[in-house]
Amino acid sequence: MIGVDIGTSSTKVIAYTNKGKILTIARRSYPLLQPQPGYAEQDPETLYTAVTESIGEVCKQLEGQAEIAGFS
Repeated sequence: MIGVDIGTSSTKVIAYTNKGKILTIARRSYPLLQPQPGYAEQDPETLYTAVTESIGEVCKQLEGQAEIAGFS
């Protein structure tokens, strides 16, 4: 299984077994944009890139070690 956590300052992707054992973790950090006092924003393109790169890294690390199945 793969879990994706999109946070305020980073995205973390964790691959784990059905029994909860962590197999690998990938993380991408990004800045919190504050265009004005009291504002907090994220760039959607940056978030998308962080998610896709992190999932790709996890899949690459698991190559040959674990079976990855998808769903739709």
